[in-house]
Amino acid sequence: MLQVDLKKATVIYLYGICLEEDVIAKLACNFNGLQPRTKVITVSYPLTEYSNLFTVTKAFTARFPWGKAEVYLNEKNA
Repeated sequence: MLQVDLKKATVIYLYGICLEEDVIAKLACNFNGLQPRTKVITVSYPLTEYSNLFTVTKAFTARFPWGKAEVYLNEKNA
């Protein structure tokens, strides 16, 4: 997943609740190449903790088979 070219993506769903901090940081770095206004939906953490290139436009609690977690709609800044 760290090798995929996501430059043409408009929406990405990142269900990475068990990812190590360094992997999340690398993904956030890879997201720097995304077009402005690209949306990245993350579960359990906002991308603003890893990059200043994103803004959280919405956050809510969602139910999953294993319990509840926060979901964040992150948008790449222009």
